[in-house]
Amino acid sequence: MLTIAIIGAGPLGRWLALAAARAGFRVLLEDVMPATLHHAQEYIRSQLSSSAPGFDQLPIAFVSSIEDAVREADLAIDCVPDELESKLEILWLLDRMAPPRTVLATPTT
Repeated sequence: MLTIAIIGAGPLGRWLALAAARAGFRVLLEDVMPATLHHAQEYIRSQLSSSAPGFDQLPIAFVSSIEDAVREADLAIDCVPDELESKLEILWLLDRMAPPRTVLATPTT
């Protein structure tokens, strides 16, 4: 099973995490802000219908460090706010911490 690390549990990150988990990928959703991670859990729980797998059955984990998120990632997606310095720092950390096989991606304007 492919593992996707999503860095940033804001609106885009939580939406991508839910979509990837529903598609059968193992997802590690990371955010340094505990409140944001909690909101992501609540969002994902609220989006599940009775016909879908339950919250506890989705292959998704919530982590609070980039290192924990990317340690086994095949794909790492940076979903932090679109600020140049933040993007550069996150991509630098991902490059240092992720295995060499990991594909790094960032949505940006």
